[in-house]
Formats: sequence, structure tokens, C-alpha cells
Amino acid sequence: MNNAEISTSQRHQEEEETQDGKAWAVIQAGLLLLALGLAAAGLWLPETDLDTSSVASVLIVTEEAGEACPVSGVLLSYGEDVNTDGVLQATEREGSMPVCDGVRGNAGLPGANGLSVLMSSNPVPPGEVCPAGGVAYKWGLDLNASGVLDEEEVLDASHLCTGAGGSPGAGGPRGEDGVNGTDGQHGHNGTSSLIVSALPDAGVCPVGLLLHIGVDDGEGGLAEDGVLQPGEVDQTVRICATDLRAGPLSDLRTGIADSLSPSCDAMNNIDGDLYAAMVDGIHGCELHRFDDGWRAPHLVADLNPGGDAQPGLHLGLHDGGDHVAMLFDATGANGHHDLWALNGTGMAPVRLTADASGDTVDSGSSILPWLDGYILTQPGGVGLPWWTDGTPSGTMALDMHPAFAGGEALRQWASGIQRMGMDLVTVSEEGLWMDAENAAGDVEPALIHADGTVQTFDIWPSGSSSPADGVAVEQGIVVVGTTPEGRQLIHLDPAQPPRQITHLVRSGSGQAPVFVGTTFGLVAFDGGVVFDAVLDGADASLWRWNASTDEVLRLSTTVMNPGDDMGPIEHNGRLWFSCVTMANGAEPCSTDGTVNGTHVHEIVAGWSGSLPRAAVPFLEGVAILADDGNGTALHRLTIEGHALLHDPLPSGDADSGRYGGLLVDEQRLVFVAHDGTSGHELHGWCHGSMTQAWIIWP
Repeated sequence: MNNAEISTSQRHQEEEETQDGKAWAVIQAGLLLLALGLAAAGLWLPETDLDTSSVASVLIVTEEAGEACPVSGVLLSYGEDVNTDGVLQATEREGSMPVCDGVRGNAGLPGANGLSVLMSSNPVPPGEVCPAGGVAYKWGLDLNASGVLDEEEVLDASHLCTGAGGSPGAGGPRGEDGVNGTDGQHGHNGTSSLIVSALPDAGVCPVGLLLHIGVDDGEGGLAEDGVLQPGEVDQTVRICATDLRAGPLSDLRTGIADSLSPSCDAMNNIDGDLYAAMVDGIHGCELHRFDDGWRAPHLVADLNPGGDAQPGLHLGLHDGGDHVAMLFDATGANGHHDLWALNGTGMAPVRLTADASGDTVDSGSSILPWLDGYILTQPGGVGLPWWTDGTPSGTMALDMHPAFAGGEALRQWASGIQRMGMDLVTVSEEGLWMDAENAAGDVEPALIHADGTVQTFDIWPSGSSSPADGVAVEQGIVVVGTTPEGRQLIHLDPAQPPRQITHLVRSGSGQAPVFVGTTFGLVAFDGGVVFDAVLDGADASLWRWNASTDEVLRLSTTVMNPGDDMGPIEHNGRLWFSCVTMANGAEPCSTDGTVNGTHVHEIVAGWSGSLPRAAVPFLEGVAILADDGNGTALHRLTIEGHALLHDPLPSGDADSGRYGGLLVDEQRLVFVAHDGTSGHELHGWCHGSMTQAWIIWP
């Protein structure tokens, strides 16, 4: 069934074009008549004493009419070409006349909407009407606007018949046999292509089909065995006959009770599996795993029988990379909070650190990769950090690392240090940077090189610089440190003395700033560092240091407290974060590192704000948990605007993102919310139709 409609706007445009064409035709006709009249010489030209035996040519010249025509037009000038040079000179002009366009009339009133033209087609079997079959066509006006061509609306009908097959043509004469060519070499046997169908995970697509396409070349198995091994799959086409799933992943602690809480909400997607710290009502807060899809979580291990293990409380659930599946902190049966490792699905977690005197991980601990393993700072910063490759035998004090040749130089330096790694722990190409407090209480930065040697820096010789929030740049790092001018940005380069980057001053008072890098922190971005500083009142503002120009620039005079509630997240050439403005309240913000490229993205109009809680990179923007006035739900946010993706409780506030944060994997966006009946549980929204990973074919 085909529909054809002619809109009112289209008819107006066609009428205007027709009128314009008619006007130009009139002008052309007038020009032609004028030229013919002038060419007659005796009709238009005044009498002269010219010799009629040698009549000069008549010339006509067109020019812009100018003021002679109020709208537009041309000026026709004419005269005899007395000197026969083919140019109408000023002295040869005998007269002129303007040919002006008329003023366009006002547009007429829109005509009434026309009726839709509908056409239908049906196959015609071979018979009397069409001996070889064909197609019957009907068309008419949709008088009742039903979108269906009823019999009483048909104006005309016709048939398009298939032509009868022609008789075979006469055979041509046989050509002469060609000379036999030489035999080619035997080619290699080709590899079979295989297509295997499978059912999708019901947690993602309840009704659908997966088509795995690949070559039976032996990747992951035997070649030409007729079995498409996982390693042989080149492409998978995912087809779903319904909308992809959205809703709760489980109700682990049944009923209205919460399965997640502020002290039990760590989660991460690792190797395709979703891990989360959850309470099931029996084992306390323990580590659980969701396999691929939307299957009920199952307990990985009861690390603290009779109590709460609180996995990931301080460090989170950390992807172990090439070494182990996951590193995390947890409380074991001994009551101490230590570092643990999970080496694979179906394996029991193993404890990596232990100290009979107490916890080896606390709220001040940091973990980060270095020296083909991971660094873990000690509680209270007392003693050298741990180093681990993810195994109990490969977990040791940092000075015992094989690269340090016995570690004597590192131990000698550490013997004079009271605390280290309390506020500064970061890694650059040059090594491991930490703050270090000596016996006199002076806190300054130190660099541990990959050979175990230590390089110290003195930012403020007469006081303690207390470096914090280090971020690696092209050469060395940038930290926040105390100077005689208050808290400022300092560049630390192993080849240079410490250099103060900023000279910030509190507005109106001339006092040194106290709070720098306390809400947004320091973020290496686009050849510089974006940071926050409190220089006006009590609220932080957003700044950028350009490493190439050494310029320090305030990015906005209206954005306050950047990153205090969410972010920052770098994605697609922008930093996304929460902010507060006087006009908008708490809303998402973003910046490309320029003043003009720093924006507030208003989800809720007015000063109340959307109170963003968490965000992750998603397509060209971010997926964000924010309150659009109907409760906190999942939204998509770009520079152009925002759109609701999923609301777990449309009739109220799902309280999304109060715990846990927001995760994204190949199939889903995952966050904590409640649906009014199940308490705070893990929820998911499958994004395959938006990312074009799935074909939705209802």
C-alpha cells in the first residue's frame, strides 16, 4: 500500500515559482518587441540627415535600472552605431527606457488540506485478464481519512500484465574451436564459511535470534571440523523481536529490605561478569557475581562468616588486568580488613596481605599499577607500601621487589620517614610519587625510581608543602602544595627544581588561597591541568593551566563547586561533572578547556536543579543519574540536550544512584534503584538498540 500526499506548503511554493516564471516570460517578450521595434529604424528612430544608402546599425544595451525601478529591473539604451565599432558610445545613445519588475503581491491564504491519494496493489493469477499473470492496481482519494483505500473511494483501476515468453531465437553458426590453454596450478582448498544460530540471553532479549558468522579455519579448535568455535566467529548479528530488557537484576534480599547500602555498594564489570557487594539476609555484606545476562546473583565466598566482609569498602572492586581477575579489600574471619584477589570464575578469593596487629587496608589506602604489578599504601602511611602481582607469594614490601637489587637504598631513605603516601600517591613515566613526612614533621614530595633509588624535593624550604592530588603530565607531575602564597599548583620535574605554576589570590582581600583541588581535584586534560580553587566567598570555581603557554585561566564566573557531587569524567574531548549556579542550582556541566566551551546543561528549569549523582561515558555524551522533577532516573546527556532512558519507578522517586554509582558494559547500564516494592537493588537497562548492537525486529 502506497500513500501520496501533497502538502499545503508544497502547493504554495509551486504557485510562487509559477508566478515568478510568468513574470520573467513577460519581461522577455517585452524585450523582444522592443528590439524588433528598434530594428525597424523607421518606426522608433527620429528623422536624421543620414545617408540612407549607408544606414548605421542600431544597438541596444542593457544595464541595471537602479533608482529607475523601485524593486528591480533593467535599463534599455539604444542608438545608431555611427562609427560602426559595435559599441554604443555615450554620444550615440538616442534614448533609454526602464523595464521594471512589479512588486510581489501578498501571499494568498493557505488552501485547505487536500485529500490523501491512496493506491493498492494485488497479484493477478494467470487467466483471462492477464494470461501470464500480473498485478492489479487501484487508486483513489482517502475520503474518510482512514489510511485504507475502501472500495467506494476507488476512482480508477488498471492491470499490469506480465508479458508472454517469446519463442526461442534461431541458433547461430558454430564457432571454430579455440586452442587449448595450458593447465593452471591446482588451487588450495578453500575454507568453509559457517553460520550458526543461537538463542540470545533472555535477560537481554526475551525473544530473538543470534547469527554467528565465521570461517572454519581452526581458530580455537580444529579446522574444517564443521563446528564454529568461538575463536572462529567473525561477526554476530543480534536480532530481537521485542524491546530489550530493562528493570531489576534481582531481589537478593527479598521484600522491601535493601540488598545494597552506603557501606555495602561496591560494584564493577570484570571480564563480562558483574560483581557487587550485596546483602542476602543470611551472610551479611559479601561479594556476589552476576554471570552474563540477567541471572540471579550467587555468593562468591563468605569471607567473614557471622559478620560483614564489606568487599571494596575502601578500594572498590579493582580490575586486576593481566594478572588476576580482581583485587579488592575485605574483612576476613580474623576481623581484619586486608587486600584480597580473585583469580577467576569458580575460584575462591585469596588473602594477599595480613598483619596480626590489625588492618592492612583502611580509608586512607591507595592502590595503583606500577612495576608490572600493583602498589598498596600502608594504613596511616606508616612504612613502605606493599607490592603485589596478585598472588600471595608475589605480595611483599616494596623494598623486596626484585628490581631494587636488595632494596638497601629504598630502606635507608624510608628509615628517616615517619609517614608516606597519605595525600599524594601517583605514577608517571619517571616512577612512583608520594608525599613523605620526615622526623621534623616536614612533608615534601619524593620520587621512587624504577631502580629503587629515591629523589626528594623541597617545595617550601622554610615550611611543610604537604603535596596532594598529583596528576601526571608530559614531563613529571603537577601537585597542589603549600607555598608562602598559600595553596598553589606546583610542577615537579626530576630534571628541574620545583616550579610554582599559579599565583592565585583571594578576591578583594589579597590573601593566599587555602582550598585548591578540593572538589574537582586535578585532571590532566588537553595539554594542561583543569582544577578548582576557592577565590570568591566559600565556593570553588573552575580553572585551567595551559602547559604550552603557561596561561592560568578561569573557565567560568558562574559555575561553582565543580565536581562536588559527580565527576569529573573525560569523554569525547570534554570533561563532564556536577556544578552549581545561582540560576540553575545543581546541574551537570561540561568543558572543553575553554571559556566559550564551558556549559551548564539544565535538566530541570529553575534554581532547584537536577542533583546529578553519577555518570559514565555513553555514545557522544554521557549516561547520567539525575532528577528531572519526577525522581532520580537514568538519562542520556549530550551538548544538544537530554532524554530519559529508563525510570525504574515512574510513579515516584526510584532514588537511583544513592548507592553504588553507574556502570556500563557491552549490553547494559547498571545502577542501584528501588521500584517501590523491592528496596534498593541492582537495576539494568539494555542499550543495544541505541548503540546499534541489536536489530529490533518486532
